[in-house]
Amino acid sequence: MFKNLSIKEYVRNEPNDEALKQTILKSVPKIQQQLIHACYRFRRFEIVESLLPKLLDWRGVDFVASIVHGLQSNTVRSLLAREEIVQSSRLSWERLCRFHPGEVVHLMRKDFESVERAPYDYESVWNTWYTKLAGTVRRPYHELLRNGGASPMIMQLLNDFPPTAYAGGIYPTWSSQTVHTGPYPVSL
Repeated sequence: MFKNLSIKEYVRNEPNDEALKQTILKSVPKIQQQLIHACYRFRRFEIVESLLPKLLDWRGVDFVASIVHGLQSNTVRSLLAREEIVQSSRLSWERLCRFHPGEVVHLMRKDFESVERAPYDYESVWNTWYTKLAGTVRRPYHELLRNGGASPMIMQLLNDFPPTAYAGGIYPTWSSQTVHTGPYPVSL
């Protein structure tokens, strides 16, 4: 407990960014991760972002995937463009869905747009993403839908890429005001 408090106080009170960078780089891995999370807590994102190339070389893709959720959105988008980070087992989809839902929806849209047999393979992409986001106990898709800004983006994805192969199937064409989820339409 004392060590955690001292790490937080060190990050809070250290005015010199270069000294904090050197401390992060020289620390053992456990302390390094605690220092990085303390930087997130005190909104010192630029320090961690400037260390990303060195952290990728020294600690590897899995470590960077484990800390990507705490970075700023533009950095998260550039890191998620790398396939090895998206495929990493250390990537926390739950935290990514909580803090960067727009980036997750952007990844989903990119997968849908890359489908070769356009209307027929949408269901397999939906299944892939459901498996990816439902794989843990906490259910990252709950975080994605609970986040206020992500629900309209998910609804737009469903409208643009329906999971059935034909237009008149289970999901009829949707207006922006009404969603047909069963025998009775639900207004948004």
